[in-house]
Amino acid sequence: ALKLVRQAAYDTGYGEGKALVEAHLARLAQITANAQSALATMEADIAEQLIVLAFDIAKQVIRTELSLNRESMLPMVQEVLRSAPEGTTSGEIIMHPDDVELVRSQLDEELRLGGCRVVADRTAQPGGCRLVSRTCDIDASLSSRWRKVMHSLARDDAWAERRDDKRDDKRDDKRDESGSR
Repeated sequence: ALKLVRQAAYDTGYGEGKALVEAHLARLAQITANAQSALATMEADIAEQLIVLAFDIAKQVIRTELSLNRESMLPMVQEVLRSAPEGTTSGEIIMHPDDVELVRSQLDEELRLGGCRVVADRTAQPGGCRLVSRTCDIDASLSSRWRKVMHSLARDDAWAERRDDKRDDKRDDKRDESGSR
């Protein structure tokens, strides 16, 4: 009889101990799962922050390149002229006044052949341009080109314009055509 009581007590204690260990293991598994989830979230946040930092660095490099090497914008203007539909005439290349003389001096013949004239506009972003004619409107501003790159990367990071680069879409009211052809 004592053997039976002892076995029953052992079985009860073993069952309670086993249940307690299983409860602790389940709690430990939940803590581990929570930690793994938090780590994955933290890694995703860090990755996103690194991407945003990379884009911010790219923006600064572009701005610095344009400020140190104004000529770096010339291939973009040439590309805009080439992308205009055939037969485009009387087009205007609208750009920031700081860029006008450089483009006129370096691309005079291409502008004449393309039937375009350069128009200074204080609201245009430095380093970009816009070709407007009766048959086309090609926006090659930095913000537009940046938006296309972001779209191709399935992102929506905007070109954060500095205060002095902000544009007002009422260009016609602020256009400065002095010195243009």
